[in-house]
Amino acid sequence: MIDISTLTVALYDKLVTSTALDILNCERERSTRINFDPARCPWIGVYPGNVNTLPRSVSIRQWSDEVELMVVAQTASFGNDGTDASDLLEELIAAVLAVVTTDNLTLGLAGVRLLSMSREYRYVVFDDDGQGDLFMPQAVIKLKFEVRS
Repeated sequence: MIDISTLTVALYDKLVTSTALDILNCERERSTRINFDPARCPWIGVYPGNVNTLPRSVSIRQWSDEVELMVVAQTASFGNDGTDASDLLEELIAAVLAVVTTDNLTLGLAGVRLLSMSREYRYVVFDDDGQGDLFMPQAVIKLKFEVRS
């Protein structure tokens, strides 16, 4: 069975070395509290998701794990138009997916293979004064891997 931190660390390390995320001035964290501060955006965080494990008695690797990793990506716009923040969010997503799809979809780890990707969008509007002065879009990128251990 897999130690999930092996995968979250591998993904985080690849995101930290991403030039595209550097250019976007993106802050990167792993397994911390999800960002709530728009001043820290653009921001991404890496988290474990669901893990399903099946025994495999026929091969050297005795377990087959289906592991979901989640990357939460956030941007912010200080104004009533969220277009810039939404466009920047798409750039963040593209940079994350570029990182994940390198190294033959393995995160650079033996026995690991990317199976699928999906994303879910969420939108937060902070409107303390009725002016709609902060728009903070977020995408949860879900990455499903098969891991033989």
